[in-house]
Amino acid sequence: MSLLAFVAQAVVILTSGALSGASFLDQNSMQGFENIPTTNVPIDISGIDFASGAFTADDLKIGTPHELFLTNFESWATKHEITLVGTNKDAKYLAKWGFIPDKDGIDLKDVPGVLIAANALYKIPDSVIEVMKGKTIYFSTEHGRSKSIHSAWGPDSLNRGFIIEQNVWEANVIHELGHIVDVHGIQGAFDDKQNIFSNSKDERDKIFQVLVKYEPNKSGAPLGHISRYSSQNDLENFADHFAYYVIYPDKFQERIKNDPLLVDEYEFLRDQIFDGKEF
Repeated sequence: MSLLAFVAQAVVILTSGALSGASFLDQNSMQGFENIPTTNVPIDISGIDFASGAFTADDLKIGTPHELFLTNFESWATKHEITLVGTNKDAKYLAKWGFIPDKDGIDLKDVPGVLIAANALYKIPDSVIEVMKGKTIYFSTEHGRSKSIHSAWGPDSLNRGFIIEQNVWEANVIHELGHIVDVHGIQGAFDDKQNIFSNSKDERDKIFQVLVKYEPNKSGAPLGHISRYSSQNDLENFADHFAYYVIYPDKFQERIKNDPLLVDEYEFLRDQIFDGKEF
């Protein structure tokens, strides 16, 4: 398939993950972005710079970064002062032992799904991605649960940022970014310099407080919550709504029709975080 034809068709730890398939909404209302899908998620490659070189559809379908597209992602990260790291260790290991580059690091090109994450992050305006300045995204070859990292420790340990495990998909990546926006950008935890949304903290605390009991085994999402998982606590509440706002805006807006209590969350993200931008 030609390029043009394809384009035409085409440490404090918090956890996240994802579900996929035809029954996504039903499943997600129970578990949010808790589980990683067992198959690679199809990639929406809109917004990527195709001028960098040719590639095949299969390169993206299997989630393997094409060298030149990976160079674009690395350039994007450098522009935003974000470090990208490949690792052969899972998040649990890194959280316990830290990251030692010579032992734990691998080439980013050897980690599946990196371009899926790139495509998700390219959607985020510069004014929001600024919260990642000076932080790191770790891409792991291991399967499990992605984690955000809020407290760096040790000279060769984990930096603030997040760890993405397999299988990589967009909602999972943006959920983890949501934790950084919330914990550092709004709440200013650990005296983070990127406390750029601090004026929104009082409103954030009011809107994303969880007043219902978290019942993971019940079906459906509680009123006022985008997913079952979002009712776990205020941190997951913010991150799941953040991910829906960016990746599933149509689903978010559809949910509002049947649950007006979600209007405040949507409008907060639109007005306080994204400066009026809708997806």
